[in-house]
Amino acid sequence: MSYTRGVWKIRERGISSEIFVETPLEPIVKEYQIAGGIYNKANARLIAAAPEMYEFCRELLFSLDTGYERLGAGRVGTLINVLAKAEVKEG
Repeated sequence: MSYTRGVWKIRERGISSEIFVETPLEPIVKEYQIAGGIYNKANARLIAAAPEMYEFCRELLFSLDTGYERLGAGRVGTLINVLAKAEVKEG
């Protein structure tokens, strides 16, 4: 899956927020906007956390060899569906 790597951060812009990522490129740092015009702070926090949540879910899915029974098939199915939703290829 391809998305902008790095730590996604929130910046307040008056009554709205934007999500951006800094990409360190020596000798300067480049900044890329991911999303803007977010008027709900909870939505901004959720969007900023999305890459870390996605990566954690992928790691969790691949580490479910012996713990599969404890997690339950239904929850594993939900995890697979959520990851598939995030990984939908456009085009």
